[in-house]
Order: sequence, then C-alpha cells, then structure tokens
Amino acid sequence: MGVFYTNEFTTTVPEGLHDRTVNVFTLTDEGPTDLTLVVTRDRLRQGEDLAGYIDRQLAQMQARFAQLRIRRREGAVVGGYPGERLEVSWQTPDGPLTQRQLAVVSPTGPVMVFGATFRGAPRDEHATAFEQFVAGVRFHNAQG
Repeated sequence: MGVFYTNEFTTTVPEGLHDRTVNVFTLTDEGPTDLTLVVTRDRLRQGEDLAGYIDRQLAQMQARFAQLRIRRREGAVVGGYPGERLEVSWQTPDGPLTQRQLAVVSPTGPVMVFGATFRGAPRDEHATAFEQFVAGVRFHNAQG
C-alpha cells in the first residue's frame, strides 16, 4: 500500500489502485474561461519512456480532434528534471483552442503533465501565468 498526500488529507491507497489525480485551476468560478491550468498524474506503460508516452497521448488527441496541429515539441526541464514541451491547437464549434503541456517523470514515479488550455491564441498574460506556474514546480523527494 502507498500513502497519498494532498493539501487537505492523507490516506492509504490499497494495492492495485493507481493515482490518476487531476488538479484544475481556472480564471472563473463558472462558465468558459480564457485559461485553464490542469495538472495530471499518469503512469508509463511497461517499457515506455517519456517520448513514447507523449507519442501515445498525441495519437489519442489526433483521434479525438481531427484538425489537431502540432505546433511545437521539444525537450524541457520541469522542477529540475528532464521533460518535454508540447504545443498543439485544434478547432472546436466554439472556436480554436491552443494547449501547451510540459510533461516529466517525477522522482516519485508518476508522469506529471502540466497543461494550459487557451481559448484562441494564448494571450501574453495567460502564457506568462502558465510559465510562472511551471517554474514554481518543486518535486518532493522519492519515498523510500
């Protein structure tokens, strides 16, 4: 069994359950928002590395969004660990969306994906907010 920590509580996680936690930050309490920051935890599949994980995620996105455009994919550093930066865009009935992601395998094991979704093109203040959010990431040490 593992121990799961959040700001609000700690619990013991029974064997066999996997942490797929999602944290969402928005500019508004209700309705559409020009910026949404999402942090997700996921796992690499057996024998998969981070690049393979990103390839798999992109394939899933391309299956869901027919007009998905990959605008940028490059190496990055998150919290002192090597990762990948990705920027994609696609068209929705309500207009274009742009998403920026930074993915990294955390020292405790899960893949952490930090994502920002922008309605339309990213406004400077929203892009800056995302970069500041990611720059503030500090990973806790691996549990022994």
